Amino acid sequence: MERQIPADIWDVLQIEPTTDRKKIRRAYAAGSRMVHPEEKPDEFRVLYDAYQAALKYAAECDESACLSEKAEAPEKEETGESETLDTEHDVLTAFFQDRVKKQEQRVDFFQEQWEKLQDSYRTKPVLKWWGEYLRSEDFQEIKWHPLVLDAFAGARGEDLKYEEFLLPLWDIYGFQEEETGYGEDAEKLLRFLRSEHDAWLLRKKRQEQEEEETAGRNQMLVALALLFCVLVPMMLYSYLTRDQRQERSYQTGRELEEDLNTRKLFRSCAKQYGLLYDIQTVANSRVYLLYYPDYEQIDAFCGTVAEMFREHEELAAVERVSICADGAAFPEIMTDGGDMYSDLTEKQVYSVDELLDGEELAARVRESYMVYMFNYEAWNLTEEQYRELGPLYEEMCMEWEDREGIWSTLYIGEEKICRVFIATYTVGATEKSDGHVQWAESSWITVGNIWHLLCSSGADVQVLEDGSGFQVSRGEESRFFGAWQGTAEELSEVEAWY
Repeated sequence: MERQIPADIWDVLQIEPTTDRKKIRRAYAAGSRMVHPEEKPDEFRVLYDAYQAALKYAAECDESACLSEKAEAPEKEETGESETLDTEHDVLTAFFQDRVKKQEQRVDFFQEQWEKLQDSYRTKPVLKWWGEYLRSEDFQEIKWHPLVLDAFAGARGEDLKYEEFLLPLWDIYGFQEEETGYGEDAEKLLRFLRSEHDAWLLRKKRQEQEEEETAGRNQMLVALALLFCVLVPMMLYSYLTRDQRQERSYQTGRELEEDLNTRKLFRSCAKQYGLLYDIQTVANSRVYLLYYPDYEQIDAFCGTVAEMFREHEELAAVERVSICADGAAFPEIMTDGGDMYSDLTEKQVYSVDELLDGEELAARVRESYMVYMFNYEAWNLTEEQYRELGPLYEEMCMEWEDREGIWSTLYIGEEKICRVFIATYTVGATEKSDGHVQWAESSWITVGNIWHLLCSSGADVQVLEDGSGFQVSRGEESRFFGAWQGTAEELSEVEAWY
C-alpha cells in the first residue's frame, strides 16, 4: 500500500522550513519520543515520512531559493526512494512482531486471572494481588488493549469494592484528568468508572457530612472554651507579625521578578554571542542549557561561553548552566550525568565560576563528550575521533577492570585502534511466573557498547541515515538499536546477533 506524505511536513515536525539537517534530526528525535512506533504506529509513520521528506528537501533544495516561501512535500517520490521507504517499513514491522506476540501473551494471562476473579471471593489478599498486578509493567503494556478495556467496562460495581479495586483503576488510567477522545473502548470504560466514581464521591460526601454533624456539636463546645485561650492570642500574634508577613510577600514577588529578568538576560546574551540555548523547568527548578555544534568546535564554543560570562557579571544570577552537544541522541545523559547503565558520573552542569576559564571548561567538555559517545553513540564517532580519543578512553577503562564485563578490541580495517571495556549492569524487574508477578534480575549493556560488541564480532551492522541508531542483520532478520529503543538493552537480547 502506498503511504501518503504529509501535506505539510514542517507542521508535522513542528519547525520552520529549513535545509539544516541537524534541526531536522533534532525535530524528528523530539517527535519520536512522543510518538512511539509500537503504541501509535500510524502517527509514527506520518512522522517518519515527514522526516524523510524533509531530508530529501534539504538535499535537493537551494536554501536561498527555498526558504523564501513555505516548502511543500514533494508531490511524487522517485521509484528508488519509494522502494527504500517500503523496505524500512517492512523492517520495522518485523521488529515489532516479537513485541506483539508478547503483548498477546500478556492479554491471555490477564483474561485467565480475570476469569478466576469472577469465580472467587474478593478477599483482601486477592485484591492486594490485583493492586500489585495493575501497577506492574506487564499490565501497563496492555492496559489500553480492547479486550482489557471491555472486561473492566463489563464489570458490576457492586461486585468489585470501589476503594480496593475501582479507585486504583481510575488512577491507573488517569481519567481524573478529564481528557476526551480516548476511543470507543476506552470511552466505554471511562463512562463505567466515572459512574462508579461519582457514586463513591456521593457516598463519601454523605458519610463526611454525618461525621461533621456529629463532630460539630462537640466542636462547638470546644470552640467556645478555646475562644479566649487560642483565638484571642492568635489574633494578637497576627497583628504583631503583620509587617513580617507583608515583607515575605514582597520578597516572593521580588524573587519572581528577578527570575524573569534572569531568563531575559540569558536569552539576550546567548543570542548576542551566537550560542544555541534553551531554558527548561525540571522539578520546579530552572535549567539553563547551552549547546555546542560539534566536537571540533568545542574549544571555540567554550571560549565564547567564558567570554560571555566574564563580560556580563550580572549573569551570575543564572547560578548553573548545563552543556550538551547539539543533536545528541540522548541529551539527558550529558545534562543529568548518565543513568544506571553508565559510568559517566560527572554531570555537564557548571557553576558560573567554572565557566570563566575557557580552556579548563573545554577540557572537561571534551572528556564528557568522549565518555558519552563511546557509551551511547559510538556509531557516530568518526575514524579521526576513534584514533584521537580511543587511546584516552582505553586508559580510562583501566579503572573499571574490577567490574563485571568484557574487553573488546576495536579496529579500523586491520589497524588496531584501542580496547574498550564493555561493562555489564545488573537491573531488576518484575516478571510473570506461574501466574504470579515476581522480581528478577538481568544483565544490561549500553547501546554504544552494543555497537562495539557487534562490530568486533563481525556482525552485519549499518548506521541509520539520520544517525539516530543502527541496524544489525542476520539473514532476512533485522534489529534496530538507538534512540527509539532507549539507552541500553538486555545482554541476552543482544547475544543472538553476534
